[in-house]
Amino acid sequence: MKIEVLGTERRRRWRLQDKLQIVEETLHPGVTVTEVARRHGLAPSVVFTWRRLVREGRLGDVGPALMPVEITPVPRQTTPIA
Repeated sequence: MKIEVLGTERRRRWRLQDKLQIVEETLHPGVTVTEVARRHGLAPSVVFTWRRLVREGRLGDVGPALMPVEITPVPRQTTPIA
């Protein structure tokens, strides 16, 4: 019996520009998502997901950005509001 270690991760990582190029290929007349996915060795569902994310403007999002915040105390009112 022969056992090969394939590595710690088998999932491919696609660069943003590659994803956008693949999505763009699907927008040409007469081209199907399935044929583009096969040509690149992808499942069609992955390409459909990328297309949806492009439409929503979310392809390439890396998550929420952290911004510096400054908290300043609010002065108290000295007269009650009636």
